[in-house]
Amino acid sequence: MVSTEAAIAATDGALCGAVTLAMAALGRLYLAARGGPPAGGMTKVLLWTGIALSVLLKGPIGPMVMALTLLALAICERRLRWMGKLGWGWGLIGVAAVTLPWAMAITVVSDGAFWGAAVGGDLAPKLMGDQESHGAPFGYHLALSPLLLFPATLLLPAGALAAWPDRATPAVRFALCWLIPAWLVFEITPTKLIHYTLPLYGALAWLMASALAAPMGPRVRALGAGLLVLAGAFFAIAGPLAVLRLHVPSAEVWAILAALLFLIAAGGGARLFWRKEAAAATAFACAAAVLAHAVLMGALVPALKPLWLSTEVVRALAAVGANPREGVAQGPVTVAGYAEPSLVFLLGADTQLAGGKDAADAIRDGRPAIVESRTDEAFKTGLRADGAVARLAAQVQGLDYSKGRADVLRIYLPQTPDKRP
Repeated sequence: MVSTEAAIAATDGALCGAVTLAMAALGRLYLAARGGPPAGGMTKVLLWTGIALSVLLKGPIGPMVMALTLLALAICERRLRWMGKLGWGWGLIGVAAVTLPWAMAITVVSDGAFWGAAVGGDLAPKLMGDQESHGAPFGYHLALSPLLLFPATLLLPAGALAAWPDRATPAVRFALCWLIPAWLVFEITPTKLIHYTLPLYGALAWLMASALAAPMGPRVRALGAGLLVLAGAFFAIAGPLAVLRLHVPSAEVWAILAALLFLIAAGGGARLFWRKEAAAATAFACAAAVLAHAVLMGALVPALKPLWLSTEVVRALAAVGANPREGVAQGPVTVAGYAEPSLVFLLGADTQLAGGKDAADAIRDGRPAIVESRTDEAFKTGLRADGAVARLAAQVQGLDYSKGRADVLRIYLPQTPDKRP
């Protein structure tokens, strides 16, 4: 999950890093207060730096994870004195100094509309219901964790089973207080996306790594090896299935190679793990899985052209001489019914993500418009209202993987009506 988020340049991968930085620093401060190695002033700076970065990336997620951890520790131990020495005064001022300039700038630029869209259009629907049909039952994140943690999946049962008996150990207690409360919040939230639990992967890694230092019974080894094989088989099958579904026979070689590497990672890691060579199994599975993921993301996925709708529609826009970034057409481009950040990245920050009527207004103003087929009727209604005429210059079909649906994107250009008798 972490490497996939990095490959698609999503903010959630960076959020995972920022929260892990903050929580690692908080963990050092907590252990120092329990007789562990001393933590200097730089540790506090890293704590508040991580929190500030997390706020810039995803708003309240980082502070929520930290607050829930502190609350859980307070309930478990009823010792609060060490929490008062985290540098709250200058730390919160530093967070404000980093985040407030951006908050004020976006408020001015959007005339306050950003906050209405962020809170009323995004956060509130996720808390109140399954936004964009991404609802799932309680336990969704737990059920997917063996897949999303691959290849560390083999240590997941050992880390979970070893953690609870050792919960009185300060290091294990901190990891559990980091993991459990926030995980429950994500499970309770109606809207569920697979990357939501990324800020908690540091705690899982901490617990799984600690399991390497403890003896493992045959049941734990069998469960870890079995989960690893199942996860590896899932990823091995996923590539060929994607090639078949998207009808891209040219990608078959990469699909087969990725599948073999996933099976090698799972099979070899499971065999070593069952032979009580946990450290060697972890190293082998991780090395082979890195190669498998490199083939998957570096060769197979780029060859699946229907997945790259944004890239293909920009190529089509350039082919008809209508890409404003090339200086051959008036901009910005208005996009209706398709709101992927990748398209804004490719066309420029001034790209307008709007509705059918706004796309019609763009044609009236002499600018290109990209319209998803489900918005086509609203677009044509807007054209009639504006008295504008558009010509269909190109059409691109593909899979919008973020929504799991097939999309048809149509490129429209302004056309002067023929006024001859």
